[in-house]
Amino acid sequence: MANNYYLKASEDWAKKEAKDSGRALKAAAVYLEHAGNWSGHEMETGAAEVIKGAHVVAGKLIKGAGWGAEEVSKGIKDIGHEIAKLGKVIETKKK
Repeated sequence: MANNYYLKASEDWAKKEAKDSGRALKAAAVYLEHAGNWSGHEMETGAAEVIKGAHVVAGKLIKGAGWGAEEVSKGIKDIGHEIAKLGKVIETKKK
């Protein structure tokens, strides 16, 4: 689910749909956090900071004020990176 919302946030951002991108980014962060908990994988400090940052950026997008394009792009990119990292950890545990 986290990856689906990450992709939606990316697509919405590319279409300049800020509020929709914010909602999707927030959902991606929530589902990433849940996935980490469900997998039993303790999130690294960096991942926790990315999740926190994604919530902040998402809130700004949803409100419609106070965000910068670079900040949003970085927030979306970073959450995608953390989702991919967790996916690799989970795949490794399965083997």
